[in-house]
Amino acid sequence: MSEQDLIDIRKEKHTALGGKFPIASNGTNITDILNWFESWHNPKFDAPITLELSDLERDSRKEMIHGRITSFRKSGSIAFIGLRDITGSIQLIASKKNLSNFADLSSLDIGDIIEVGGYLCRSKSEENSIAIVSFRLLTKCQKPLPEKWSGIADTELKYRSRYLDLISNEESRAIIIARSIVLRAIRSYLDSKNFIEVETSTLNAVNSGANAKPFITHHNALDQDMFLRVAPELSLKKLVVGGMERVYEIGRCYRNEGLSTRHNPEFTMLEFYQAY
Repeated sequence: MSEQDLIDIRKEKHTALGGKFPIASNGTNITDILNWFESWHNPKFDAPITLELSDLERDSRKEMIHGRITSFRKSGSIAFIGLRDITGSIQLIASKKNLSNFADLSSLDIGDIIEVGGYLCRSKSEENSIAIVSFRLLTKCQKPLPEKWSGIADTELKYRSRYLDLISNEESRAIIIARSIVLRAIRSYLDSKNFIEVETSTLNAVNSGANAKPFITHHNALDQDMFLRVAPELSLKKLVVGGMERVYEIGRCYRNEGLSTRHNPEFTMLEFYQAY
């Protein structure tokens, strides 16, 4: 089949589920659920349990979660689904006797984002799981995802379609999270030293970047060419002259030279200035 054929099939499945998406979903993070497994020492729970709904209602805990389907395996009246959110992954167990719309599972695909409600349990292989009693589609993944969940090998595809890399590569997601933590730490440190965070103009009438080549654009209202900044240096120094004795900026800068997987002409720069 062509990719368009696969997309058409997925659209038909979406139509079969009603063709609409809910406007909101509230759920527990998967990592919070996995942490709770570690602290629960119910003797009945610790043994491989049967998936009788009455047992689950009496001895387990019900949760609502949402995430992306990463695997799907159906065997008769039982289905095993891998689900992942930004915090972690967990196995879902769906049984025909406990899930009233079990037949609708056939309309789901890997990549779909769903909401499920169910009871915490362990599978026969002692894997932390959720025995689901309800589910609904939140977002249909219309394009088939890369076959390998270990990451995209094609460098061109990886950098031009970053969302595909993020879906399939845990390390790429971890880098974005780490970047956020680093920036938060930098801000916290400078704020503790009484620095003031500011935002200065990225459009300048005069190019001020030493030997760096700027990007040039045109300002229609002023009818003049302007330059995207290559650094916030001059604007920050003007603020110091104006009496802002400690300032810093974490902002986008642009240098119209060079391009590689390790060097982007559009980048984030930190500059800070302190008088005296």
